[in-house]
Amino acid sequence: MTAPGTAFWRFSLALYGRPGVADSCLKLQDEAGADVNLLLLGFWRAEQGLAPWGEAEIATLAAAIAPVNEVLRPFRVARRRLKGLAGTAPVAPDLYQADLYQQAKALELRLEELVQIRLAELTPAPAAGDLPKPDAAAAHLAAYMATLAQPAHPAAEALLAASGF
Repeated sequence: MTAPGTAFWRFSLALYGRPGVADSCLKLQDEAGADVNLLLLGFWRAEQGLAPWGEAEIATLAAAIAPVNEVLRPFRVARRRLKGLAGTAPVAPDLYQADLYQQAKALELRLEELVQIRLAELTPAPAAGDLPKPDAAAAHLAAYMATLAQPAHPAAEALLAASGF
């Protein structure tokens, strides 16, 4: 039996790799303050047949991952800055790209995986859902976006379309 965190991680990697999904997730992260892992969790919950989540459940999940996110966000900023430095570095530009950037990216991904393990631990076991998967995915996404006061962000619609749900 696969651990829930591992199953969620594999699902997320596959979904994130679909054309348009990563761009939409990052746009929602940067423009609407969305947590990419919570976006992905909504789709995983829909895939698992779970009924759409409510505002209180989303708040509980966000609070549970807040400690790791407090460490993760600065790494994300540092990685993005390192990527930009590669082209402007006065000395050893390859060091920035090949070494420091890749190390920062690897650490960021490990922290993302820790967040997903925690989210999977807090997600109920799959059960028969009340909605077909496409409707459940749309309902999860809409509920999460509403907590961000961004219910009609264009990137959310693009994410839903790109997800294949």
